[in-house]
Amino acid sequence: MKKKITAFTLAAAIIIGVLGLSGCADTKIALTVAGTEMLAGEYIRAQLSAAQSAADKFREENPDADIYEESFDFFAQKIEDKSFADWVNEEALKFCSDRKAAALLFDELELTLTDEQEREIRLYVENLWQSSDSMADAGLSENTWGEFFESVGVGKESTVNVLTYENKMEKVFHAYYDPDGIEGVPESEMKAKLTDEYARFRMLRLYYDEEVIDNKQLEETAAGYADKLNAGESFIAVRNEFYDFFDSLYAEEAEESEEPEELPEESDYEEAENENTENEEDILEITEEEDDNSEDLAEKLGSPYYLDEDGQEFLFSMNINTAAIYKTEDACYVLQRLDISEREDWFENIKESLLHEMKGEDFKNMIREKGQALATNINDAAIKRYKPQTIAKKGLL
Repeated sequence: MKKKITAFTLAAAIIIGVLGLSGCADTKIALTVAGTEMLAGEYIRAQLSAAQSAADKFREENPDADIYEESFDFFAQKIEDKSFADWVNEEALKFCSDRKAAALLFDELELTLTDEQEREIRLYVENLWQSSDSMADAGLSENTWGEFFESVGVGKESTVNVLTYENKMEKVFHAYYDPDGIEGVPESEMKAKLTDEYARFRMLRLYYDEEVIDNKQLEETAAGYADKLNAGESFIAVRNEFYDFFDSLYAEEAEESEEPEELPEESDYEEAENENTENEEDILEITEEEDDNSEDLAEKLGSPYYLDEDGQEFLFSMNINTAAIYKTEDACYVLQRLDISEREDWFENIKESLLHEMKGEDFKNMIREKGQALATNINDAAIKRYKPQTIAKKGLL
């Protein structure tokens, strides 16, 4: 797994409404798994999930393919020597068996969903049916998601069923892998993974610009900042010195130029404080209101997309509590790596994701094995009628 730079991707994915068709009576039930009937809508939702998995698999295996080309069609591709649609349909049936397997384990372990959790599932579906969030981005013309689902013959019952299965599956996962679970993962192992795959750091970025400062002098200045950090000087003090130095350089250049340049408010050279992630929702930060004088003010959790792969490797090669410079063609970086284990709040926020990273594949394989052992009766008429490309081409793939 590739290492991630201080990026706790905590953002949650939006669950798109699940389909429950109200078509002909002989195709309303798509299959029966271990005696439980699954509506066509549950199967179609599984088709959509499988289509997205197939698309991801295709992208991984064909990184140079231009999937955004107007003429590109996933359903014209092959996955594992099968047509895209056949692979999706087979995987969708497995998804349905997975859900039943998880539900059986849920009962076997005597787990429960509270009345409040069940109410929240139904409330979510009701709200989804009235929502129009992200529809325009998906290129859909209907006014609400409910209208969209109904335009392809969908209802709410399958949505509730699938979300209930997903909630049960999550509870089974935690029953197995929480520290006190059946195959519990100790917090010490999660913390070790955190330390290994994430980095807590601070950064100053100095762009090369020989009109303002000689490259050699810039690198010497950067090295001086790293030396001060390694000598124990606070990052805030070094950062303020950095601001003052480059602001003075710009001021000198502005005085010498015919058309004075507008001085940057907070040096254009240092952007780590404001651009640690591509998505501001992925940032955890200490605000000035919490502690105006805290040296932790500069710390953030994010994904430094401005560091190339070599830069990321360099950061992870650094010792904890040290500073060093890393140079690219465009800039010289002062990086200070800190001890991520000191931030217990970060661990609490990311441990759910860590646990899924550590045990998600094992859980998926266990559920899949149990699901494939269940007796399944397929309604061929329904499987032939509901084609994944019909819905996917509406804008959901």
